Amino acid sequence: MEFLQEIVILHRSKEEETKEFKRIQGIKKKQKDQLLRESKEPGEVRRNPE
Repeated sequence: MEFLQEIVILHRSKEEETKEFKRIQGIKKKQKDQLLRESKEPGEVRRNPE
């Protein structure tokens, strides 16, 4: 029984990690888009291969 509870806890923390990771990725993407917008000169398109 304890073993099952451990699996549930592990699974839950994994889900939270994924949510957190996606949230951070979203923030990074927003920041990157913002930087691209700010640094874009007229007629110039910058692309990062990341």
